[in-house]
Amino acid sequence: MKKILILATVLLSLCLSACSSNEPPLELEVSFAPRTSFENNLLEFATDVAVVQYVGKKSFGKKTVEYEFIVLESVFNCEAERIYVYADKPGSPYAEAFKRGNLSFNTKTRYLLPLKKLPYTFTDTKEDGYWFLFDIVIDLDDASKSAMYGDREPLNLHSEGFDFSKNTSEESIKAYVKEVMKDKKTGDKRVRIKAEKIEDVIAESPYVFVVKVDDLISEVRTDYGDSDNCFVTVTEVLKGDLKPPHECIVIFMPDTVKVGEQYIIAALQVDEGSDFGFTVSNKNSLFQMGQLEEIRKIVEQQKDVGLKREN
Repeated sequence: MKKILILATVLLSLCLSACSSNEPPLELEVSFAPRTSFENNLLEFATDVAVVQYVGKKSFGKKTVEYEFIVLESVFNCEAERIYVYADKPGSPYAEAFKRGNLSFNTKTRYLLPLKKLPYTFTDTKEDGYWFLFDIVIDLDDASKSAMYGDREPLNLHSEGFDFSKNTSEESIKAYVKEVMKDKKTGDKRVRIKAEKIEDVIAESPYVFVVKVDDLISEVRTDYGDSDNCFVTVTEVLKGDLKPPHECIVIFMPDTVKVGEQYIIAALQVDEGSDFGFTVSNKNSLFQMGQLEEIRKIVEQQKDVGLKREN
């Protein structure tokens, strides 16, 4: 039962992606992404909210579109000046299955976008990369045109009480969004870890632990990066606030681990504050068990340096 709950929580996050795998996980979207309210989706899954101006779009691989926006104002957490949002290209299997890829923008309209920070740390996307949050797009010039979900359902159908009408002001929309999110912790501010040396990878990663790979959940193959998503058991924690044994999901680079084997990983949380899902910090953060003593010493040395600085 615990594994089912973990899987549901993490895969809901992953299902927000523009997944371009050969076999779209239809049952995952239906089972783990129910059509809940605008407010619930905003509070539960948004990492950033911003007022933006559309710049343009271009193909990113065979099945994905990269949308570019200038950030005019941060409503929640967004510190970037320019962002890139990835979505399925119209006609791709996933877009057809879930009626995605129907988004359209113009360069004169001001939009408010709730966003989900890309959890992958080893992809070829821009560093300020995001997914649309259930395709929510709020038209600040004419709020009645605001919509969510791939079939562009009017946002009023999914709001718990706010009126997205033609005469609704931009200021009232922003104030409402801020009110909905007032108790939400500041979202994901991590930067992509680019370290190559083992000491630097460990220093920059908030978690380092030993895992046993229990099962391969899925092999994700997308235009912006490939991954293998696995159930693991954390058997030893070298760095980070986690108590073993701990079952969770880890996103690995493709074809780098085997079921039944143990590895040491430097990791980040998929969703900040959640211990259900992790991703390897970067392309250099998977280690073999033969390196365990070396890594233990590095972690201890870095702890000692940190304590000396505090004193």
